[in-house]
Amino acid sequence: MKFTIRRVQKVKERNYMNRLPMAWIKQNNLDAHAHLIIVEKPTHLIIKRQTAQSYAVINIDELNHDDSLIMYMFMTYYIHGTKLIKVTANSTSMPANLRRRIIDDALKLIGVRLSESGNNYLLFEIEDNIHTLTLQEFQENIKKIITTLILALYNIKASLNNITDNILVLEETLENLKNIEYKYKYMVRLLSRMAIEYEYNVFNSLREVIDYVLLLRDLDRMRYHTNNLIIHLINIYNSNASLSINFRDYLDNLLDNIINVLNMLSNYLVNGDFTYLVNIRNVINDIRESISDNDKIDRTSRYIHMILYELRRILGYCVAIMDDISQIYLVPRFEFK
Repeated sequence: MKFTIRRVQKVKERNYMNRLPMAWIKQNNLDAHAHLIIVEKPTHLIIKRQTAQSYAVINIDELNHDDSLIMYMFMTYYIHGTKLIKVTANSTSMPANLRRRIIDDALKLIGVRLSESGNNYLLFEIEDNIHTLTLQEFQENIKKIITTLILALYNIKASLNNITDNILVLEETLENLKNIEYKYKYMVRLLSRMAIEYEYNVFNSLREVIDYVLLLRDLDRMRYHTNNLIIHLINIYNSNASLSINFRDYLDNLLDNIINVLNMLSNYLVNGDFTYLVNIRNVINDIRESISDNDKIDRTSRYIHMILYELRRILGYCVAIMDDISQIYLVPRFEFK
């Protein structure tokens, strides 16, 4: 059940004594004119004080001007929901090339904008839609990630049929998969904020925040192995190596089955219909058997070995994603007598 967010209210002095724990009032240094956030949940209320705006500083001199470390810290602050990130230098100016790289990489992240800059600092502000986010919108974003993975697999299938410019198609697919990485980081950011700022939690409990983090992690790992599968195919095409007709047909059939699983997982996520579990499990078992027991495949080929490895990893994450979605819906009921 979706809960509503009450507007920030002033709590009068007499209500502190009658309705709020005195120890909590003293611990948080609240006075009669303090502003509190009241969150209405299905079974209880959450009352919390307003929190200060999150702020982080990255000193490039402490990181020896290593742009990979700088962006590693930036990404970490970003996914933890930091509102303002300042990149600064001890000297009077920041190296121009490094400055440009930081700006370019930071602005690729969803919601990031450069709000202020000086000779030796950059101040980035991150805007997200946490204030208006709904459960339906959050799930739709996950479905878009799954759809992008499905389209990538369709492009792989098309490349097996020797279409014109199949390498170009696969390279464009790699760019689309890169966008999933940015979407993943943005959605983990939203989950981080929900875990800390309860008033923005669109789920029934904080437990679901953990479940969705695991789901997004496994989707991103599937993206990683789909990315590797495409790179292997590009290397095969660039080296003028050929795949046998038997193997191409075999791979085409495997990809069809994985696409079928992903479509069912997408529907399972939205409606929680447990009848999908039987069909998903049956198709996954068929794929496993096909990968393990097909005697028409030359497993001594290095290329085929790498392709089969990535397919096994992708299949493994199909199972993990099924488990992640089940964790969201398979919650025991509690009866009070």
